[in-house]
Amino acid sequence: MRNAAARLACGLMSLLVSLPPAVWAEGSAIPRLILTPARIEMGSFYSGTRVRIEGLVSQGSKAIVVVRGADKRESFNTKGRFGLIWLNSGRVRISGAPALFLCFSPELVRALLDEETIRQRLLDEAAIQARLKIEPAQPPDLAARIGSDFLALKAEDGLYRSYPGELKMGAPAAGGTRFSTEFAWPKMAPPSTYTVQVLECRDRAVIAERSIPLEVVKVGFPERFAVLASQYAVFYGVLSVVAAALAGFAIDFLAVRVFSRRRGSA
Repeated sequence: MRNAAARLACGLMSLLVSLPPAVWAEGSAIPRLILTPARIEMGSFYSGTRVRIEGLVSQGSKAIVVVRGADKRESFNTKGRFGLIWLNSGRVRISGAPALFLCFSPELVRALLDEETIRQRLLDEAAIQARLKIEPAQPPDLAARIGSDFLALKAEDGLYRSYPGELKMGAPAAGGTRFSTEFAWPKMAPPSTYTVQVLECRDRAVIAERSIPLEVVKVGFPERFAVLASQYAVFYGVLSVVAAALAGFAIDFLAVRVFSRRRGSA
């Protein structure tokens, strides 16, 4: 009995060790969510990366995956027409909106969930726009236009986007239904900690959910440059001016040398 128990224990330990770290870290509860990579490092030669999200929901369910940034307050200039030209007429501050919103689903979100759930969970751009807080307060028609322009700007930067049909659902099996998607990480997304969330949907309701963080950080020279800019702003400003002046002198010097050689050869 002791030998059998020991062999069983060794077998279980071997199985646990052989599991991929991300799968074991997330446990066996459903929904299951795996993220690759779990950390994006933006170094000197960073030119973008692809992110893969996959996991498992219960048999008969469908999944919605949302990648979201923390709420961010931003300021923008407003334009007004004065005669024949457009000029800055003031500034507005917009809050209540996530820094990043990417939504992946096997079909339209409205086909999977009811309107109230979509609104409460901010699962589309219309729900986000309804939650925006604009300061100073604007007339309703102007506030709607500002909100629409804000969403259009985010979409142009690749920070707000819905992808119906881009979340692939596998065939239902006894252990559950697999889902997966892969996408290029938005280059305009700043370093931060983002949340990747899977919503398990059935009968137009969310029956379970799970979230894991996605960390985006600067490393190497970009990291040191960012620290210098934030912690030593005055020194950074002086250094930038000096660097720009030296670059100008260097270009002027090279131009003079090149043109003088051409004249001499002519």
